[in-house]
Amino acid sequence: MQSHNFFQSTVRKNLNETVYWNKIFQAVLLWKNYRWVIKEQKRGPFVFKWFQILGVEFGADLWNLKKLRQELTELKKKLASDRKCLFLQLWIIDPIATFPSEQIKEEQFSETIKKLRCEVEKNITQKLHFLVAFRENLPPSTIVLDLSKSIEQLEAGMNQSCRQRVRKASKHNLFFSIAQKDERDIFYDKWKEISLEKWFHIMGKKTYQKFKEYVVENQIWDLFLAKKWEEIVAGTICIKDHSSLIYLYGAADRHYWNIWGHQFLLHEITKRAKENGYWFFDLFGGAPTGFPDHSLATVSSFKESFGGTKIEYSGSYDLVFNRFLYLVFKLLRVARIPFRFNLKIFTGLQTFGTVEKILERIISFFWKR
Repeated sequence: MQSHNFFQSTVRKNLNETVYWNKIFQAVLLWKNYRWVIKEQKRGPFVFKWFQILGVEFGADLWNLKKLRQELTELKKKLASDRKCLFLQLWIIDPIATFPSEQIKEEQFSETIKKLRCEVEKNITQKLHFLVAFRENLPPSTIVLDLSKSIEQLEAGMNQSCRQRVRKASKHNLFFSIAQKDERDIFYDKWKEISLEKWFHIMGKKTYQKFKEYVVENQIWDLFLAKKWEEIVAGTICIKDHSSLIYLYGAADRHYWNIWGHQFLLHEITKRAKENGYWFFDLFGGAPTGFPDHSLATVSSFKESFGGTKIEYSGSYDLVFNRFLYLVFKLLRVARIPFRFNLKIFTGLQTFGTVEKILERIISFFWKR
């Protein structure tokens, strides 16, 4: 089962242009048109730029090496003409495996999926000369609920713990609602507070305001809430795209962790999505199976508890144009501290000013080539 390719959809294109102010370009890979953007990050005196295509589907052509290499070579020549773009980043959504989420609890099965992912990664990097992306630009898997099933079948697909928590939540005077106008900003403030407590990044307030204005005007979202009396316990932003409802962002107040508000909320959203004629509820974003230390492992476990089908994507890769500057970019990005101090780390020398100038000249030389 494969849900709609949201990242190559018109909805995503319009969000990029209207909300995130990204200019959209077109590229052709294996006879398919893809929308792509230019990303950039400033580090010291330099602006590092790269191309990004999300939602690439090669299908069987992924292993048509001759044709694919030829296409990538042509695309690389075309894109590398912009001297300040260091690499092309692809998020490939061809599925490595698709299976019922409940199988993950089988240790041997998880190990098999892990080996399969490592094998695919090895083939892509060796045969297509990609590098594994410097960071995951999107999660490597998702969990999708098939809404053609009855509510009873969907509940039976949950694991026992999830079913029990949904039932217990209903005894805590929780109620389900769609956020009213004034509640949309109240939710953002709570979401921001939770992100600071749990150390994860969310969009800034100005971007949220633009996002909210666009999705409200175009009627492509719902902000669903679980509330206890007048207090927001949990909230989820969902985007409507064709036959799929997509869980884009969500948060739950840790002060109410023991009344299972988030489980209650997702169960209610599932029922509403089915009533409104959606075919799929894409929970969007999970950890790769077999990697318990992945940053999304806890989130993934929560979503997998609802059953459904897990789709393991091929993952994120970089096609590098300038290896030296790419290495510099990775080092500066990982350090995430001011440029001058980064240079001091690289050198470890007392003659800081002189070394900084030398490195800046080296980088500038490669930049202008």
